[in-house]
Amino acid sequence: MALATAYPVAAATVRDAPRAEARPAAPARPGFFRSLLDAMVESRRRQADAEIARLIGRNGRLTDEIERKIGERMFGSGRPLL
Repeated sequence: MALATAYPVAAATVRDAPRAEARPAAPARPGFFRSLLDAMVESRRRQADAEIARLIGRNGRLTDEIERKIGERMFGSGRPLL
């Protein structure tokens, strides 16, 4: 503050100067790993949709048996492995 007391006019000019307008923040982009995970999830979803369409396309309609097969393929058989 020694300079401010020695040069009061200069200190007042700097202190009272209008501040620069803040730029609006750029929209946050997802990080690399988030983008990678999103791509993997989307790929798996498309793969599952294609497999379901293929199973339904064989018979032409969604039956209980087709639903059971879809559930087994997507989520496992539900039976213990051992």
